[in-house]
Amino acid sequence: MIQDFFINQIDSKNKIIKQKGLFWQARSQILLWYVSLMLVFTGFSIPIIYLIVFYQVDSRVEENLKEEIKSFERFKEVHLNEAKEDINSDQIKEQLDEFLDGVIPEDDNFLITIVDQKIYRSVPPRLPTYIKNESALITSFLNFNQNSLIKPKQYWGEVDKFKYAINPIIIDQKTKGLFVAIHLRTGERAEAFDILIIFIAVLVTGLIIAFIFAWLASDKILRPLRSLAKTANVIDEFDLKKRIDVTGYGEIYDLTNTFNQMMNRLEFAFESQRNFLNDAGHELRTPITIIQGHLELMGDDPQEQKETIALVLDEIDRMNRLVNDLMLLAKSERPDFLQKEVINIACLMEDIYKKALGLGSRNWLLENKATINIIGDRQRLIQALMNLVRNAVQNTTETSLIVIGSNQDKNFLKLWVHDTGKGIEPEEQQHIFERFYKGKSIQNGEGSGLGLSIVKAIVEAHNGWIECVSEVDKGSTFTIVLPVNDTL
Repeated sequence: MIQDFFINQIDSKNKIIKQKGLFWQARSQILLWYVSLMLVFTGFSIPIIYLIVFYQVDSRVEENLKEEIKSFERFKEVHLNEAKEDINSDQIKEQLDEFLDGVIPEDDNFLITIVDQKIYRSVPPRLPTYIKNESALITSFLNFNQNSLIKPKQYWGEVDKFKYAINPIIIDQKTKGLFVAIHLRTGERAEAFDILIIFIAVLVTGLIIAFIFAWLASDKILRPLRSLAKTANVIDEFDLKKRIDVTGYGEIYDLTNTFNQMMNRLEFAFESQRNFLNDAGHELRTPITIIQGHLELMGDDPQEQKETIALVLDEIDRMNRLVNDLMLLAKSERPDFLQKEVINIACLMEDIYKKALGLGSRNWLLENKATINIIGDRQRLIQALMNLVRNAVQNTTETSLIVIGSNQDKNFLKLWVHDTGKGIEPEEQQHIFERFYKGKSIQNGEGSGLGLSIVKAIVEAHNGWIECVSEVDKGSTFTIVLPVNDTL
């Protein structure tokens, strides 16, 4: 039922993805976002670059005009001294000829001299058609604002856009003429515009290439996600061993690594659940069969009924103990299995020794009491050690020696139970910690075979391990080893 539900969910998601089409894929969405951001960036950058380029053109033009005006200013101070009141127009023209003969203007620059309200001479001599006597431009020059001298001005002609700067020739506080520097910006602006067009073409080409590489790169980046989805689709409750190959670094690496860790936990949980069900079914079947058989055969004889009820109650009690042991093993795999506290090992071993005395008449001995404190679950450790003590009692006689001890060996704490009983066969020693394993020493059905499994689970929950050394007819030693890292 649950499997059908998950299959239906996956089919529904696949149908939605197919209905949405290409643009529903993460790869396409990433590329669309990338394209959108790059287009927005390009849309903002082109006007900004346009303004910067033409601002630099205008700044360079303005600097050229200022240099031309400064050059004429220096010449005027030497040759057109304003103190000479008797200088006439012809003399001014002679001086202007001397100046103009020695200058070579920059490209698209025109140097114009105006004397007696008319253009006298220019360099270069050929001027654009809209720069001539009685034109609107010349008229504006003759009527210039005295407060804005030597400051570049803009004038929109009929054909081109240009800048100009005026420097007057003043003698006896009268304007005898004008020196005008004009720069036509059409050529430089055209060059700047061509550069801008080339830049845009290169930018668009680069964007197209970047989009192609982004599409290919997104495929490589998202490949682990597709592998994750593919792996997740083929996983079912009967096969949880599929994993994703973890390579590289970054968020995708973390995601795939986290997915694999999650699958490890799921596989472990499913395996534990399966083992629990198999173990419970196997072990509970016997007492249930016994109870069912005796109840079916129970007659009307009161004594027989009494004996049957006693046997049934005994089997039910055994089933209860078995269920409790299985529940304990299942709970040992949960994070809240241990209730940790500070444990004084000397006091712990004293308590174990006192409890052990009540299990049977043996030669009991407590030795090498460690005097450290550790962090752990006191009740669980007592349970583990008492299981070892009970096993020692079951495999010894009244004259046997059972030793309970503890000591600290460098970075580890060792707790042991040693007996001089029957010992364990070598071929059995590798199986004794398996669930429901019963060695040759238990032939009468006593015990469930879970005792040592419970001890192992408790010890491993404390980040430790258990060791067994045994010889037939000489006895056994079970040693619990706990890391001292958890000590206080």
